[in-house]
Formats: sequence, structure tokens, C-alpha cells
Amino acid sequence: VAIDPAANRIYWANAGGNKISEANLDGSGEGSDLSTVGATALEGPSGVAIDPAANRIYWANKFGNRISEANLNGSGEAHDLSTDGASLDHPDFPALLEAPVAAGPPSVSGGSTVGSNLSCSKGSWADNLLGSFLFRAPRSFAYSWSKDGATIPAAAGASIAAGSAGNYTCRVTAENAAGSTSQTSAALVVTATAAREAECVVPKLLRKRLKGARKALRRARCHLGRVTPRGRKSGKVKKQHPKPGRVLPVGGRVNIKLG
Repeated sequence: VAIDPAANRIYWANAGGNKISEANLDGSGEGSDLSTVGATALEGPSGVAIDPAANRIYWANKFGNRISEANLNGSGEAHDLSTDGASLDHPDFPALLEAPVAAGPPSVSGGSTVGSNLSCSKGSWADNLLGSFLFRAPRSFAYSWSKDGATIPAAAGASIAAGSAGNYTCRVTAENAAGSTSQTSAALVVTATAAREAECVVPKLLRKRLKGARKALRRARCHLGRVTPRGRKSGKVKKQHPKPGRVLPVGGRVNIKLG
């Protein structure tokens, strides 16, 4: 028996009646036998598995020694799968193993300036459909990163540091025993570090002594301007101009009044 809850359908193999049948899960309507024309005649079918998205149903033809398939909606002809090179001796209960199915791309998060740490999510992937005997969930994930469309060498983890400005994307490859599937994120724009190296951002100098004010100005890439009262070399800063936070060119002068 296999079920497709999303479509409200149940499918089963009639081992004694040599039929593959279906009905509504909720008991409404009538059931029916699926067409298996084109496949080896049913001889003790044993177990079914379905892939709803692909519109396919698979069964083991136990005494016919075949694995066969047909469309879930009954259209077209059924077929025997090629099993050349494999052994078939009264096969039972098929299960489907597919490569991971993408359900939503990964995303890049983190800061937007150079030096920021960027992280890549795994993205979303389709779950196993246990009732359908369809297995497709990822078993492992691998990461790669690109900047402006070019792969970043040796960037193979879920996070990196943004070394320079550009558009950063990550690519996640999910893998299981059936194969691998990849998804790529949207770009995160990283800009150059805020242009403080080319600016003097006026620091707060109030209540600092003259020596401390000079040090604060040097750290901010500013210069000390006019000091009043003129000639005074001690005391604490009572007033300053420009006010703290003003952005000046490197070397911009800040005037202070000592109290």
C-alpha cells in the first residue's frame, strides 16, 4: 500500500487478483484498477511505491520477476524497467530513492561592509514521503561561494569573511545516495568599509584635559585647532567646535575652549 495524502489517494497491489488498484483516502467515490497494459502481465504483484510529482507508480511483479511502472492518472502505457545486470528473484515491496529535490534557495546573511562575516543557510529541501515509499531527503551538504560571478577559491564552508566589496552568493549542494542537487542564493551586496579612513569624525572632547583631547583627535584623524583662552595649556575642555559626530576631511581642525 502507498498513499498520496495531498491528492487524497491510496494505491495497493492485489497479489491474488493480479491488479494495481486505487481509491480515495477519505472513502468517497469509487475505486478503480490502474491500466498496466504494456508491462509484463501481473503475476502476484507485491508492493507499490509512488512519485506523485512525476505522476508515476511502481510495483514489484513477484512471480513475473519484473519491476514495472505506469502513470498514476492511468494515461499512456505501462512499462517494465530495465534491470539488465541486476538479479530479480521474486522481488517484493519496491522503494524509490531520488536525488534531493530543491524547495527553496539558500540565503546569505551577515554584515554589508568589507570584513563582515557572511553565513549561508542550507535552503529548503523536500522531505521523504514515507507513505509513498519515496526517499529523497539530503544526507549531506556542501557549500561554495562566489563574488561578482567568480568562484572564491577555498571558500567551502557555511560562512566566510567578506574580503572585498562586491556581490556575494553562496551555492548549496545537497547529496544523498541517489545523487546531488544544487541551489544558489540571491546576492548580498558588500560595500567598502565606511570611509572613515578618509574622514575625520569629530570625537567628543568635553571634560577631557588638553592632553586627552589631543590623543582623541589623533585617533579620529583630526587636528587640534584654536585653543582658548590663548596660551592656556591646562584645564578641561568646556566647549568644542565643530560638535561631536561632524565629519570633516582628514586633518580637519577642531577648536576648543578650556575651562
